[in-house]
Amino acid sequence: MASFLGEFRDVLQKGEDLPSLPAVVFELYAALDDDLVSVDQIASIIERDPGLATRLLRLANSAAFNCGDPIGDLTGAVHLLGVRQVRALCIALSVTNMFQTRSGGLLGTDFWDHSAGVAVAARELGLCLGYHEIAAGELYVAGLLHDV
Repeated sequence: MASFLGEFRDVLQKGEDLPSLPAVVFELYAALDDDLVSVDQIASIIERDPGLATRLLRLANSAAFNCGDPIGDLTGAVHLLGVRQVRALCIALSVTNMFQTRSGGLLGTDFWDHSAGVAVAARELGLCLGYHEIAAGELYVAGLLHDV
């Protein structure tokens, strides 16, 4: 597992071929690192990116995350998912969204469905196997970006 994480970090550090992330994601990351930021502030940043907001709501309402009433607003989605999970999901969603829109890039829904399935499996396997040194959100992102 340690060698996988090392290789994954190397890929991310090199990153010459990866496109730049949107400014909203950088602002969101800064807000998520601030212990004093409110859930409403986080939601107001996310709502400035309609694609990111839509995907986050879709994930919050998916069977993988929600077994109760439908979530209709971003504040509710952030509450349900939690700050760590929102951080992981937003960065992963932004990266996969950029690759889907590139000419000759990855296929939209097939790629997303496959990546999301591997992400959920990676998170659940990590939890079942007791990988406590790796956050569940990081396992999710690793699974989501495994083909990138």
